[in-house]
Amino acid sequence: MSDLTPTPVDDAACYARTVSLVRAARGGDQTARDSIFERYLPRVAEMVSLYLGRRLRTFVDEQDLVQESMLRALRAVQRFEEYSEGTFRAYMARIVRNCIIDASRRQRVRPVLREADSPAASGAMERAAATQGSPTMLARIAELEQRYEAARLQLNPRHREILGLREVLELEYSEICEVLGISSLSTARTLVRRARFEIRQQLGEHSEDVE
Repeated sequence: MSDLTPTPVDDAACYARTVSLVRAARGGDQTARDSIFERYLPRVAEMVSLYLGRRLRTFVDEQDLVQESMLRALRAVQRFEEYSEGTFRAYMARIVRNCIIDASRRQRVRPVLREADSPAASGAMERAAATQGSPTMLARIAELEQRYEAARLQLNPRHREILGLREVLELEYSEICEVLGISSLSTARTLVRRARFEIRQQLGEHSEDVE
C-alpha cells in the first residue's frame, strides 16, 4: 500500500470526528448532516466506482448512484452502531452495494465488481514517479499494470469483490464479513488469499514486481 495509508492515530482521530457528526445528525443538526455528506462523498464515489460494472454503467449514471448512496446513508444514520472508523466505512460499503444491487435489478443486469485499479500496481507507479524512473522503467510498470488488470479480470466476481474491499477500501476482515455476509474471519481471509494467489499464478514471473 502507499505511504498515505492512515495510521491508527489518524484513524482514531478521524473516527472521533465521525462519531461527533453522526450524533449531531441524529439530533437533527442539518449542518452535521451536510458535513457527513461532504466528508464521505469522495469515499462513496470511490466505492461506487469499485462496484459498478461496465454493463450496468451503460444503463445508470454513476453520479446518481453516488448521490443515492449518500442520501440512504444519511437516512439510515440512526441505525449506525459506533465501533470504529472502519465500521463506518463498512456501513457505507453495504449501502453502496445495496444501491448497486437495486439498480441492477431495475435494469435486470447482474452486478459484477468493476476491475478497479490495482493498489499494488498503482503503488509501483507512485514509487517510480517519486524516484523519477526512466522511460524504460515507466513503460515496464505500465505493462505490469495491464497484466495485473488482465489477471484481475480472470478472477470470479466474488474474488474480485473481496479483494477490492480489502485492498482498495482497506476494510478489516471483520468488516468484510459484515458487508458480504460471510460467517467467519477465516473464510474471508481464505478468499483474499485465494484471490491473491490466483493473480500471482497468472502473472507468473512478474508477480514479485507488483507486491
